[in-house]
Amino acid sequence: MAGSIEKRGKNSYRLVYSMGFDANGKRIKRTKTVHVKTKKEAEKELAKFIAEIEAGEYIKPAKMSLSDFIQLWRDNYAEKQLSPKTFETYNNYINTRIIPQLGHLQLADIKPIHLIRFLNNLKKDETRLDGKKGSLSEATINYYRRILKNIFNRAVEWKFLQVNPAEKLPKEKEDIGKGDVYDENETRLLLKCLEKEDLKWRLYFTLALTCGLRKGELLALQWEDIDLESGTLYVKHSLSYTKEKGFFLKEPKSKKSKREIAIPSFVLPLLKKYKNVRLREKEKLQDEWEGGNYNFVFATWNGKPHHHSYPRTKWERFLKRNNLRYIRPHDLRHTSATIMLNNGVNYKTVSERLGHSSTRITFDFYVHRTKEADRSAAECFDNQFGA
Repeated sequence: MAGSIEKRGKNSYRLVYSMGFDANGKRIKRTKTVHVKTKKEAEKELAKFIAEIEAGEYIKPAKMSLSDFIQLWRDNYAEKQLSPKTFETYNNYINTRIIPQLGHLQLADIKPIHLIRFLNNLKKDETRLDGKKGSLSEATINYYRRILKNIFNRAVEWKFLQVNPAEKLPKEKEDIGKGDVYDENETRLLLKCLEKEDLKWRLYFTLALTCGLRKGELLALQWEDIDLESGTLYVKHSLSYTKEKGFFLKEPKSKKSKREIAIPSFVLPLLKKYKNVRLREKEKLQDEWEGGNYNFVFATWNGKPHHHSYPRTKWERFLKRNNLRYIRPHDLRHTSATIMLNNGVNYKTVSERLGHSSTRITFDFYVHRTKEADRSAAECFDNQFGA
């Protein structure tokens, strides 16, 4: 058994490894083309090539389907490098559409046009699987693009492919202003209606509004994260859930998502009252307490975390009871930012309060939402120089 190198062109060599003869006397060979500058570098690649074959680790790309490679990607990258929730979400997208529509293709034969057609099909009406009319959103299509790019990046990194066919796929333009917000009058009405609600959910939605917290941050909040004396709230974790792991705490979305937030003074008495209520309830439960060492601020009656979908259910019922205009629970965070900006709070402070990774994100997302501030600016000139 021996290996050899054949010059193919400029900076291109073919590696050949002979594995003897088959039953019909035909020579068995494995070949691989590498792009290196010198023969010495090609010899190093040949040594690695031979080692892979003899260890049984080499898989000829032409014989590997995308479906087979995705399993390799799962075992050797995704399961180890992605967060459990992201891994679960990626798998859902992969199993729902990518494998059924692209999985049969040979990895080495996949071209950008295959992926462009796949993504274009997602834009067609009646492609949703949830029974709703219309096509998938731009954000969902971009998520598929991100997954494909990740998978093919590993194929290039592991030398299965020379180039990533997903590298230059066009990104859909997302309407970042699609989420709605309440104006200041609607916000006053919201807070008035919340006064009639159960104290827990009154506080949950009030903190979402006044502190701009994400759902995972609210559900992960523990009493030790709130300093009622100084009126400060510390965001340290986010609550996540997967079918395999159940509930677990993880790091917030970005480094700057770990933050401290001043709580509005009108909220503090409500928090103090609710804390006392929860402490008394916990004492009564004794052996029925299932929260373990965690003291979640917003939990079930016996201390266990709420499922991520439950706050949305409570919110929708609350809006319906009070005949309030529908916005998503997450839009309370957007409402919080918009109110601050319309009242002159600078972008840096708003960005820090929301836990954005950069002020630029805050500016790009909210600059179009500050029409009230723009009207106020125009009124300054009317007041000073108008007739």
